[in-house]
Amino acid sequence: MASNQPSRNFTLGFLTVLEVDGFGTCGGLLVVNPIGRPIEFHCTAPISVNRTQEILYGKSLQSYLYCDQIGETLIEKAKSKVDLIITDNDSLVDLEVQPDQSLVLLVDKSEIDESPAKLFNATKIKFRSNSAFHAYAFRSNPEQTEIAAAYLNQFNETLPLDEPFERIEQAIDEAQAVAR
Repeated sequence: MASNQPSRNFTLGFLTVLEVDGFGTCGGLLVVNPIGRPIEFHCTAPISVNRTQEILYGKSLQSYLYCDQIGETLIEKAKSKVDLIITDNDSLVDLEVQPDQSLVLLVDKSEIDESPAKLFNATKIKFRSNSAFHAYAFRSNPEQTEIAAAYLNQFNETLPLDEPFERIEQAIDEAQAVAR
């Protein structure tokens, strides 16, 4: 595969974490093909933290909950090889991914503050099209970043990059409605 051309069969894993009123924190992973068709979906049961965890983890609690408890669990559940993990939540940028994967943070251009500390360790991905988002690759080498850019550009030709996150939120809402 040329460094700037994605394979035809790549998969994207859209990963997010949501606070569900009255239930706790849930995560969802939607794995899709290049045109956005779902390959698999996983979500966690709601997780609530207790006061002891708040005391013991302190400021690292959210990172522990989002990355270690939710993100890693969802990625491990995936049966398909996920070529690129995309998140819309900056609390997930500390997530450990496989060496051949890139982790990309998607940020709405209208909401970005160009100086968040977490972005200092990231590489900004350039888009071919007029995307409504900035994307930042974490722990990627230059070739991985080029491939991530190609994946995002190809996907963005078919669907807006935030659309899978809307599906995850709706699926989690539906699961919670059934659980009630």
